[in-house]
Amino acid sequence: MVQRKATAKRTVATAKGRASANDAAPKDRRRERGEASVQRILDATIELIAEEGLASVTMQRIAEHVGSSNALVVFHFRSKENLFRAVLQYLSDQYDALWLALVRAPGLAPVERLLGAVDCAQRFARQHPKWVSVFVVFSSD
Repeated sequence: MVQRKATAKRTVATAKGRASANDAAPKDRRRERGEASVQRILDATIELIAEEGLASVTMQRIAEHVGSSNALVVFHFRSKENLFRAVLQYLSDQYDALWLALVRAPGLAPVERLLGAVDCAQRFARQHPKWVSVFVVFSSD
């Protein structure tokens, strides 16, 4: 009897361990799907703002552009203002990463930093013309 209780406890503990390990996989997949949805929404928003300006961009139009429901966009961002802030933050983060690589790299001389700053602006504009358009739209509205 004592042996069976000990075996039962080990079985339950092992089952719980497997359940939590198995639960982690769906949570990771859900998180990855959520992150992918957010990225698609940001990309669609950038494209629509660059092409049409801020005034004509709605949460519904973004959802249609992504091929999802308006509820998904609202779920992730709650409001158009939050979405636009997220777009600006995303674009700023991308520019900052390039800036750090080209201008703030260790060991650069002052002249190299200056050239890096010019290269950063040119490269960013060349690689991401719609992103630059979005910066212009936000700064002019």
